[in-house]
Amino acid sequence: MTRSRPDHFRREQTKTRNLLERPRDREDDILRFTRDRAVPFTSNRAEGDLRMAKTKVKVSGAMRTMTGFKQFARIRGYISSAHKNGVTACGNPGRPSLIQAI
Repeated sequence: MTRSRPDHFRREQTKTRNLLERPRDREDDILRFTRDRAVPFTSNRAEGDLRMAKTKVKVSGAMRTMTGFKQFARIRGYISSAHKNGVTACGNPGRPSLIQAI
């Protein structure tokens, strides 16, 4: 008579195994950009948003205070959201400007 092991004793899958199985298990999510034009092909915009904060830390050495970091993040988030929604700083024909949006 063999006993099955309880779930909490199951072996963890290797990273290689996860990499092989994830595309099969999440095919709809991975290929969503082919059916829905609102889904970007890459996550470069999100990575770019994070890159700006990292660059600021490299240039200045660190964020001086938590308040300063929160202010920086809020301003960058507002600018990034405006840009992603087609709002420009000065305005172009047919597009609202950041000043008009405020």
